[in-house]
Amino acid sequence: MAEESENLESSPSSSADPQLNLKVDGNGSAKQRSETAYPYFGLTKALEIVEAIKKAGGSEAKNTEVMKTLSLTKTTDRLWAYGIPAAVQFGLIERVGRGNDGSLKLTPVATRIVFPADPEEARIAKIAALKTPELYSKLLEKGAGSPVPTKEGLKNILYRDHKILESMAATAAEAFLDSLKVADLISPNNLMMSTDGLLPNASANQKETETKPLAIAAVASDTQVVVVPKDFVIYKCKIGKGKIIEIPLPPTFTKSEATKLHNFLLTQIDDDDSDEETDK
Repeated sequence: MAEESENLESSPSSSADPQLNLKVDGNGSAKQRSETAYPYFGLTKALEIVEAIKKAGGSEAKNTEVMKTLSLTKTTDRLWAYGIPAAVQFGLIERVGRGNDGSLKLTPVATRIVFPADPEEARIAKIAALKTPELYSKLLEKGAGSPVPTKEGLKNILYRDHKILESMAATAAEAFLDSLKVADLISPNNLMMSTDGLLPNASANQKETETKPLAIAAVASDTQVVVVPKDFVIYKCKIGKGKIIEIPLPPTFTKSEATKLHNFLLTQIDDDDSDEETDK
């Protein structure tokens, strides 16, 4: 659970009672904590720590070496104090020992991200990390196929439905939205995709297109029709003077898939600079 205190450098004598969700400080006073555990940072910061471990020692590195790699000088620094627990919650790292003699070890999920066989393996591993926190799993399940919430809207949901302290709900919301983006689970039309990388109603459409090729029928000597699933998004792109093309793409089309499409087109089209018309 993310530490909820205005003072980042909490007293060594402070302790927490997870059953009561209270933080008990050195004076014996208690502060209420959120009822739901959540990462203080999103995947962006968690993966910074993963990369630091990789750079410092490969799959495992001493705490002191990881701190040096992150340019940190004390364990009360926000990135260390809150980032390490966040990376643990995402299932990306494990603690081995404590203090200067302790170390941080990459989990199999993190290893697939920083040492992937291919980009797709890394993408799937990021999704696995995203759905590891119980709160995130619930949000993903409930929100799949719906518009990605605004930070303010998600903050209210976390406070109202998940009992995260109002003062910390915005931080928790920002972390989730960051993680959603890093895991590439936002469709081009700003819908939250499920953890299989599809929208809820996309699986059937995908299976249909796999077994039933797109039909192309000539309706005139200079015209052709391409039949695509009805949920496809039509993008209009101006590629040059007087040249506008319409491109139908699945609603779940991701940036990584756009890169693959771009690379494919480069192998299919001959570029004749003498005939090229630039868009001014």
